[in-house]
Amino acid sequence: MRSFELLGTALVLFILPVVALAATPTSFAGFVDLIIGILNQIVGLVFVLVFVFMLWKLVDVWIINVDDEKKRTGGKSIALTAVLVFVLMLLTWGIVAMIRSSVFG
Repeated sequence: MRSFELLGTALVLFILPVVALAATPTSFAGFVDLIIGILNQIVGLVFVLVFVFMLWKLVDVWIINVDDEKKRTGGKSIALTAVLVFVLMLLTWGIVAMIRSSVFG
């Protein structure tokens, strides 16, 4: 439960400047740009969190617990999953950017 509180606090502190400095949108395109700007901040934070988690698991499995075969097997699957999630996130972000540029110019 504590980690969710820390994550929520980090999200609020990360997004608060974007919301506070954003001008009130006067059109639908301005509103969409505001929402997309906020979502880009969240996606960037998620990218950082997944990358740090992936690096930590690699260090944990192949440096700290190099002699524990059970941890290495579990760590390999977690590292593979983290890499796949990272690639899927990049693909999704690219597709959303492509749709945004084609629809909203």
